[in-house]
Amino acid sequence: MTPPVNKIKDAKARERLRSKRHFGRFSFLKLLHALLDGSFLNRNDIFSRLIFVIFLAVLGLFYIGNYHMAEKKIRRISQVTSVNKELSFNYHHMKTKLYEKNRSSYLAGKLAPMGIKPLVEPPEKIFIKP
Repeated sequence: MTPPVNKIKDAKARERLRSKRHFGRFSFLKLLHALLDGSFLNRNDIFSRLIFVIFLAVLGLFYIGNYHMAEKKIRRISQVTSVNKELSFNYHHMKTKLYEKNRSSYLAGKLAPMGIKPLVEPPEKIFIKP
């Protein structure tokens, strides 16, 4: 039976490896507690943590700016939609009025005072002999 290859035999080396792990449940809770109460800013490595805080602040500003731009676009879209509906209504209304004014009965009523009457008989063809 062969010994496992990845086993570390030295106890100090094993302890150093364990101390470098920061993904454990308790270390995450400690980090979260230090983040919430502000004690992480009092330590010696403040600059590396301050960069993280600045990153979060910039990320928050981008988030707020993106939200405002999205709201602005939504308002603009609703405004354009309402204008589009109004113009569509006006188009259909004018089309209906034009259709009504092109009817032969309407034209006959308007042209009767001028003496123009609609044809009762079909038009005749005129033939010219060469």
